[in-house]
Amino acid sequence: MNLAVFASGNGSNFEAIVQAEKKGTIDGTVKLLVCDKKDAYAIKRAEEHQIPVFVIQPKEYASKANYEAIILEKLESLNIDYIILAGYMRLIGETLLHAYKNRILNIHPSLLPSFPGLDAIGQAIKAGVKVTGVTVHYVDEGMDTGDILSQEEVAIPPDMTAGELEKLLAERGADLLLRTIHPYAEGRITPQPQDHELATYAPRVSTEQARINWMRPATEIHNQVRAFNPRPGAFTTLRGESVKIWRTTVSGRELEHDQPPGTIIELQPELLVCCGGSPQLLSIQELQVANRSSVSAREFINGMRLVVGERFLQ
Repeated sequence: MNLAVFASGNGSNFEAIVQAEKKGTIDGTVKLLVCDKKDAYAIKRAEEHQIPVFVIQPKEYASKANYEAIILEKLESLNIDYIILAGYMRLIGETLLHAYKNRILNIHPSLLPSFPGLDAIGQAIKAGVKVTGVTVHYVDEGMDTGDILSQEEVAIPPDMTAGELEKLLAERGADLLLRTIHPYAEGRITPQPQDHELATYAPRVSTEQARINWMRPATEIHNQVRAFNPRPGAFTTLRGESVKIWRTTVSGRELEHDQPPGTIIELQPELLVCCGGSPQLLSIQELQVANRSSVSAREFINGMRLVVGERFLQ
């Protein structure tokens, strides 16, 4: 079985698939990596494994049909049987869908139909979901709307960041794909249609969505910090400077006296801040002032000479 992997970003699923091929746990060969960005980190991964790379950018072609016709010609020259999408950020068009009907498989980092879209991981964490997962589905005209071939649940620890979850789901997703592709090719898996009425779309986040609103409860702010680590970073303002907050926990302590949300309540032994909507306090563990390196809360307290009563502002 000859495989082509399409990737736009870091290609973590791609790496896992290649490693499985080397270990002999998949009866197939990755013959080609197709990238739509010249600087995609997946290219470096492919070169390390001596896998041919085909970089093709849509902006260089008059239409999507022309763009995909060139890709199809390349795939047919290598006798590609299946296309695997691994973090590929473009909708597949009619040319490839027709040529590879039900043979384009996507690894999606959620339990579809929950969180289809470009930021399934961040949106799941932001929503406070405790269990997510990975889905292997074949690709149709929509975004993450094709019939489901297999799924696997993955628990989300309460302090896990989006970056950490992304790595975990990439490993689990690649493993699930490897356990799915041969039974599917042999007709032993019956695709299951999605109930699209249950879908909660997960669009790419904007920088403004990462701005911390201290009127929200500590749990919501904690989830926001996790969801936007490592991209783009939840941020607030202190003394007129932008500050990114990278790691937090919800403290077991509660506010004893009313204070405006965002107020620093305690500096020893931890940096505690009060929030709105709940007496729970937020413990901040890692921060970064604009144009500086990220530091621990203790380093931040000492370097900024913080005092109890100062406020983080939206």
